[in-house]
Amino acid sequence: MSGQVTPQVRRAAEVGPRETPQFGELLRWHRMRRGATQRQLADLSTISVRAIRDLELGKAHRPRRDTVHLIADGLGLTGQERNHFEKAAGGAGPELKLSYAAGPVSPPAPMDALVGREAEVTMLGDLLGAGNLRLVTVTGLPGVGKSRVALEIAGFLHREHRLPVLWSSASDQSAASRDTGSDPVSELVALALERPAVAAAGTALAELRGLVGDRLTLLVMDGYEQANVDADALSGLLRHCGRLRVLITARTPFQLPGEREFPLEPLAVPHRRADRDPAELARVGSVQLLTRCIGRTGFRLTAVNSPAVAEVCRLLDGMPAPLQVAASWFMVCSPETLLQYLRDDPFAFVGPELGDAGRSELSALADDERALLARLCAVDGCWSIADAVRLSSLAPAACARLVRRLLMRGVVRTAPEPGPGGFVVLELIKLLHADRPAGVPYLRDEATV
Repeated sequence: MSGQVTPQVRRAAEVGPRETPQFGELLRWHRMRRGATQRQLADLSTISVRAIRDLELGKAHRPRRDTVHLIADGLGLTGQERNHFEKAAGGAGPELKLSYAAGPVSPPAPMDALVGREAEVTMLGDLLGAGNLRLVTVTGLPGVGKSRVALEIAGFLHREHRLPVLWSSASDQSAASRDTGSDPVSELVALALERPAVAAAGTALAELRGLVGDRLTLLVMDGYEQANVDADALSGLLRHCGRLRVLITARTPFQLPGEREFPLEPLAVPHRRADRDPAELARVGSVQLLTRCIGRTGFRLTAVNSPAVAEVCRLLDGMPAPLQVAASWFMVCSPETLLQYLRDDPFAFVGPELGDAGRSELSALADDERALLARLCAVDGCWSIADAVRLSSLAPAACARLVRRLLMRGVVRTAPEPGPGGFVVLELIKLLHADRPAGVPYLRDEATV
């Protein structure tokens, strides 16, 4: 857009208008008068370049008041100029002043039914509803379904215990969406608790405390990670609001006092003895999700295709996200053909994001975790703590602590089949750990299904 502005805008900036000019034009005039680029103003105001560009183009019609204040600070506006600037933003929403009457008290509505998580929902509902726990962190690999479980728990507590639910998703808190307007509760939580803190953090934290007060309330922080949250602010909020319950979904625990860590494992996968029993397979969580998502008219489990379907679920470890992607391939592949493709290169068919997430997790392991995992990846099938001790030559207590940490990170899960061993390494983690050269099949050939 041209840098030219109308005479009305120039008069408004200098002496004050009879009619309020367009805020975007006035913003652009002040920025150009200062000789600043959009990037420079973004750095001065801590507002994103995209938000400033959208405001100048008139794409964002409701800038928040604290956004307007930060831009005015960045422009160095004072006195009458500042008053005119803020008046031109008259469409800006009010400062964050929320109440349970004005803000949402129910969680977002889920888009689909939750499958295979009855035990987890019951346990988390008991912990946060009737129990004494006030801080629970659900951990696990990306794609394991943490957000969806949190939605179910929040909905359950809202319906059954009449808890107001304050929902904040880290994925909704990009700089652009925050600057140009987003859900006010989600934004309030982010301003109050995220690190690094912004200028409005203290005010936002005080308002969040006032909003919750002594009411029994559930705060869900979906997708927030330890490195991006002000632990002191969160702990202070819990101390100040004695009846507040906080549910966090994150890759790893926050390690705060009183925190209950809840590792979310993938969905149950079929026992091999059930491979040719469609009725038994249909009761397994991962199979239920896969077949529900296939969406192909007329598809049903049979004694012929059940072994391939079961093996797809085992190969993808019962992980909900890759299972949902795999289901879309049933539109063009038979179960047997898809299984062969997945054996050759699973990440080409369920998305490279899964591989990227797994590699990131492996790279984040501590040296002792990585050393133990390398030995456990060589085990074919289930293993016990005693097996891990024998493989690692570690003391039992030290080895058990390492296994627990691997379990919390989601690279290890409890064994899906009964037997003497209690744990397995996820198949997808084994594949990434092996780091096979290009063109070499990820899996050994198995008996034809």
